[in-house]
Amino acid sequence: MKGVHGKPYICMDAYTHMDQLKSIVPDINYGIAKSHALIRLNYGIENHNEYVEDIKGAYNRWRDLETDTRLKQYGLELERSDKVAFHYWLMYQYPVYEALNYLVIREFDRDINEPYLPYDAHKTNPYQCRWTEAASHFPTLIDWAQRLPFQTLGPIVLLLKNSGLKTVRHRDCFLQPEPYDQEEQFIWFDPCGARTLYVENDQGQQILMQPGHSFYWNNHDWHGGVENTNKVSWSMRVEGVFDHTLVQQLKKS
Repeated sequence: MKGVHGKPYICMDAYTHMDQLKSIVPDINYGIAKSHALIRLNYGIENHNEYVEDIKGAYNRWRDLETDTRLKQYGLELERSDKVAFHYWLMYQYPVYEALNYLVIREFDRDINEPYLPYDAHKTNPYQCRWTEAASHFPTLIDWAQRLPFQTLGPIVLLLKNSGLKTVRHRDCFLQPEPYDQEEQFIWFDPCGARTLYVENDQGQQILMQPGHSFYWNNHDWHGGVENTNKVSWSMRVEGVFDHTLVQQLKKS
């Protein structure tokens, strides 16, 4: 377990204007409705290349194993013209287990589902960050996010959870097959208190992230969710590089 500053996780409520975020939840819900046509599927967050029953597995199956020329053509047409439509076609053509969708507010100069390395606190990142088309529906969220304690603001993603499904146990190694030495700084938010995540120690014990509504942990540690409800919910991930003052505060916390 790598942890962060000697701890398995850090609650970030004291640093993130949490009361204001809670107050704009209705604005965010309205923005989700206005942006419905821009919602993307979760395309490989678990960092695998197998042919398992999620959207990445469906893509791998279509790309590598499909022999029906009609299906190959359908996929090529949609992949070129409309990535969202392509993902939904994959989901139904090769029926999948799909627990999570994305609504991307800010991303690097590539699709959030394309391979990339996050911003790093100690290394120069080659990517530029941009606001997406969906961002126009979230003015109060953007105003709040720009006042978070990041010296460099990175991607902002709303994680839309389907009902009845847990967050899959995984670790985020991105382009690497195993954990590596890189400090990837981000904050996960759950202003509605609908989700419960855990981080796993070296003995395989689940350490629940509580109490609180926002957390920072090490991407490379195994983590997942214990929620299993009959309701939809959303959480949010904001990436970037923390400002110097915040880093010093977190080291002392």
